[in-house]
Amino acid sequence: MAAGPAELLVRPEDLRLTEGSMGTVELVEYYGHDAMVRVLLEDGSTIHARTGSDVRWQRGDRVGVTYVGPGAVPLRV
Repeated sequence: MAAGPAELLVRPEDLRLTEGSMGTVELVEYYGHDAMVRVLLEDGSTIHARTGSDVRWQRGDRVGVTYVGPGAVPLRV
């Protein structure tokens, strides 16, 4: 794959939210045993991160995002 921007397909449970300023929490959806957090990134794109049920993030919080999964699949655009 050529150098440059790319889109990655990652599972939401492979993302961890941290203290930081990469994006802003837009929505937290609780499902009992876990939660899905939607984050608007600085570049205007949106990601979804699956967290435990003890999620501490709220709408408007600034967060960092870390990838902790086993691998990613690059998509050609």
